[in-house]
Amino acid sequence: MIVSAARFAELEALEPKKSMAQRKREFNAEYKDWIAAQNELVEKHGLWCEGMVAWQDVP
Repeated sequence: MIVSAARFAELEALEPKKSMAQRKREFNAEYKDWIAAQNELVEKHGLWCEGMVAWQDVP
């Protein structure tokens, strides 16, 4: 979809303004099950890139 910059600004102005903290709370509430599943996978199996990235080799 292509919209003009002016129309985009109008649409953006209609959106309710939320703080980053509010957006984070809403995201965490909506995706809490997915976040928990991802955390469980990392705890069980570690990071998928374990040992494959340079910054992990630094003591």
